[in-house]
Amino acid sequence: MIEQLTIDTLDTFLNSKEPIKRLVERWIMLDFLDGLKGSAAFMEYKDVCMSFRVPFRIGELHFSLYYDKPQEGDFVKLVQIRDKDSVLKIKHYLTGIIETEEGYQAVYTKKEYPHNASHIVTQGLKGTAQFQLCDYWKVRATSIPPMTENATIRTVIREMIGKSVHLILRTPDDWLQEITSLPLYLEHISWEGNTLSILGTQGTYLHINGVTRVRVNEQYILFDVYNSPHGYSYSFYMASSLDLYKK
Repeated sequence: MIEQLTIDTLDTFLNSKEPIKRLVERWIMLDFLDGLKGSAAFMEYKDVCMSFRVPFRIGELHFSLYYDKPQEGDFVKLVQIRDKDSVLKIKHYLTGIIETEEGYQAVYTKKEYPHNASHIVTQGLKGTAQFQLCDYWKVRATSIPPMTENATIRTVIREMIGKSVHLILRTPDDWLQEITSLPLYLEHISWEGNTLSILGTQGTYLHINGVTRVRVNEQYILFDVYNSPHGYSYSFYMASSLDLYKK
């Protein structure tokens, strides 16, 4: 199956004018992802404001019941890949997967609606986020330790080192909209200027600029992150559960 998902094959169908060829390739992609169900992987991402490497498990494929009809043909929109311990939320239209030496890179179609203009469709975009299959030693998330509502970033750092949490991270404009990671053990956390660095076991990490404050809840910690021109799009959570409001 993976031989049909090489760069040459994707370049061929991305440049093709035949809608049915794209449709066949997309079903191959979904079949490939479905075949990876239960596999652990590291998701890697890097831009000028944030970089991370966090674990997730490939689970059930979830599709939208309501979606715009792509110009290149009628095709279901994959919106989530959900496991009981991790979740990927997908933005735009995922249309293919490229196998590289570093892992798997997504190809997607983006539909935009500029002010006072008809929508613009951009095809064949290669995603920034990419994933690698791996063996990941399972970690159990721990409870968020009691802290005052007005806890400082320094207080949170002190209390959270040695704990295990899900990280809920968002990207501002990529095929990957949000990832809720598998629990990872926090070995080291540092904060210099407005840059927060988190190092976990098994090669996991998060480096992010623009951290301004924290808000502490019984089930999660919200880090407010501001970066122009994306505003607070990079804000992220440490959580003891996939459900932020689970008691």
